[in-house]
Formats: sequence, structure tokens, C-alpha cells
Amino acid sequence: MPLLTIHHKTEYRYNRLVAFGEHRFMLRPSDGHDLRVLDSKLKISPEPMSLRWIHDVFGNSVAIADFDERADRLNLRLARHRRA
Repeated sequence: MPLLTIHHKTEYRYNRLVAFGEHRFMLRPSDGHDLRVLDSKLKISPEPMSLRWIHDVFGNSVAIADFDERADRLNLRLARHRRA
């Protein structure tokens, strides 16, 4: 099986400082019979006050982030290594 590395980046920009509410991110693919995620690293800026992972009713991994500071940008970076 080949090893794949995927880099994902999303950036939101605002023209002034904004307060962020709770954010839910669905960035991690599900494992399957022909796909296995070996490693995954999520970086968020500004750094959230809390970050937790849950599974939704469909088995998807969902990251829930809460923020306590204002910012004019929100950056998400994810690096994944998987076998396909």
C-alpha cells in the first residue's frame, strides 16, 4: 500500500478583531477497509482555550474548539499520513 501525506490549510481573515464561538472541524478522513490514517496533526491559530475530539453519529472524527481571545485571522493546518 502506498503512503500518502496530505497537507490542508484554511485561513479566514477579518477586517477587524472578532470573537470566535465554538467551532467544529471535520478534517480527518474515516478509516476504512482500504484506507488507514497513521498520524494526524492539527494546528489552530489563535490557539483555542480548549480542543476536544468526538465521534458523530456517522463515525466521523469531529474536533470541537473553544476560543477565549479575539483575532483578525483564524488558521487551520492539518497534516495527515495514511496508507491507501
